[in-house]
Amino acid sequence: MKYILHDWTDKDCIRILKKCKEAVTNDAKRGKVIIIDMVINEKKNENQVTQIKLLLDVNMTCVNGKERNEEEW
Repeated sequence: MKYILHDWTDKDCIRILKKCKEAVTNDAKRGKVIIIDMVINEKKNENQVTQIKLLLDVNMTCVNGKERNEEEW
């Protein structure tokens, strides 16, 4: 899943990930879900990168999503 979960609320992310778990674990087989998404690093201030991350965060509010830091993920 690439740049998917940041579009959704925490509650919806949990629901999506539970469905993924159901899909990859059946008949005694276990698969993996790989998540690629942005992580906001609040401790490191890289002006241009921070501006892009904050702009994306504003965009995500249109769909009830948000950019998250490491702890929130």
